[in-house]
Amino acid sequence: MALIESAESSNRIEGVTVERSRLRPLVLGKSRPRDRSEEEIVGYGRALSRIHANQEKIQITPEEELCLSYRTALNQRQVAALLAVAGLVLDFLCIHPFRDGNGRVSRLTLMW
Repeated sequence: MALIESAESSNRIEGVTVERSRLRPLVLGKSRPRDRSEEEIVGYGRALSRIHANQEKIQITPEEELCLSYRTALNQRQVAALLAVAGLVLDFLCIHPFRDGNGRVSRLTLMW
């Protein structure tokens, strides 16, 4: 239930909505998306599922300054992990790398 609610809420913040009756089947992979909004719900649901299933294996490791600063702060225990991820999300949102979906990607980052 939390997976479904999270997918709905995070997408709703971005202005993406679907019929309530379609939400559960889309997130659980039991229905194919009919339009762009439903595709975004499906994609977010898949990302959430992957994070929950592989949480311990997934690391933020790309060779960009933002990610390196985050890993350094964690490895050297410069700040608490919660503050490090908050800083990562803030920096990520400030650089705004994608045309769309920055908010959703940042919220997924908090799941790590």
